[in-house]
Order: sequence, then structure tokens, then C-alpha cells
Amino acid sequence: MSAAAKRSEEGDGGGSRKSGAAKRRRKAAARASVSELREKGLNPDGLPMTEEELATRDRVKERTKVYMGGERVNTKRNVVTNPKLREKLDRLEGRIKDAAEMNVAREEMLLTEEVGYLEAEGEME
Repeated sequence: MSAAAKRSEEGDGGGSRKSGAAKRRRKAAARASVSELREKGLNPDGLPMTEEELATRDRVKERTKVYMGGERVNTKRNVVTNPKLREKLDRLEGRIKDAAEMNVAREEMLLTEEVGYLEAEGEME
């Protein structure tokens, strides 16, 4: 009898992976619902976006394309027939998209809208 079969009989080890997968699915569903709202022109509260929010959304979408590094891999059933490979590629594309969105957020934070120079307080010697 294999070790995995023994663990499943004892009820040991199988629950933690399932709960982690369920948590990831819930997070993905929540992220998908927020992105669907944004695509429809609504903010996370379900209210219509202001012009500023729409402009920001469009700017983020364009900058994300730059950080994604090219076209997305086509993982449709007729192109990638192996289900494990398809799932792995989908997860990888999701990670790439998340990293690109984080880079855009960092870029937005570092690019301030105030142009000018720093001035020292007090007299310089």
C-alpha cells in the first residue's frame, strides 16, 4: 500500500491541500469579480466610475501590457490537449499578470504628479 493511500485511510494529510486550493479558488473568484466590475465601468462598490478612475483604469491596462512581455499563451483545449500542462500554463500566465499589475502599481507610486525640486529647510553653510 502506498504512503498516500495510508494517509487517506488514516485521514491524515489530505485536508490541508484541499483547503489551500479552495482558498486560492475563492481569491481568484473575488479577483475576477472585481476585474469584471472594472471592465463594465463600475468601481468595487458597484457605482459608476468617475472620469479619473476610467482614465486610471485605461492607463493601468496599457502599462500592464508592457510589463506582460508579449502575447498570452493560447491554452484552449484544441491547442493544448494535456490538462495538466494547460492548468500549469494558466497558473503561470496568472502569475505573470499579477506581477505586471504589481509593477504598474509600483510605477504609479514612484511617478508623482508634482514636478519641482527639493529645497533645504534653513540656511546652508
